[in-house]
Amino acid sequence: PEQGFVLVVGGSQGSAFLNGLCPPASSLVPGSRWLHSAGPAHAEAVRKAAPQGYEVVPFLEQDAMADAYRRATVAVARSGGTLAEFACFGLPSVSVPLPSAADDHQMGNAKEFSAMGATLILPQAEADPTRLAESVQVWLSDPEKQVRAASALRGWDVPDATERIL
Repeated sequence: PEQGFVLVVGGSQGSAFLNGLCPPASSLVPGSRWLHSAGPAHAEAVRKAAPQGYEVVPFLEQDAMADAYRRATVAVARSGGTLAEFACFGLPSVSVPLPSAADDHQMGNAKEFSAMGATLILPQAEADPTRLAESVQVWLSDPEKQVRAASALRGWDVPDATERIL
């Protein structure tokens, strides 16, 4: 990973909440570099509101996403299916679960990853740029914590699950 590289993923359509939260938080994390997949409908507005040097793209295609996952030190995302993708790459995260998700399943996902030391949970109701910056800084300032999280994630991931089931 590139030390200090923060990846923001809001899903294929982006996350309006993360789109507003992350750009101002980036200014509070000195020495960091941010790449934000904001969603096709929102990228231009996020780009205009973002500080200089904050990179915003509408969407990351498969190869670009895999490259970003490999390069990132930490990701900021909701806690749906992207958590499984983070596990494939051993990528620690800050999870902001979608509070309106059915049966609060995103919070359940986040709690499972938190229990193994792979994500820090920032509930949306408590999220502001300062709290997000502090959470990101926890990962960036502790390489040993990053290594432990990557190891736990790789232990959780089952790359040949389909073959095993079949």
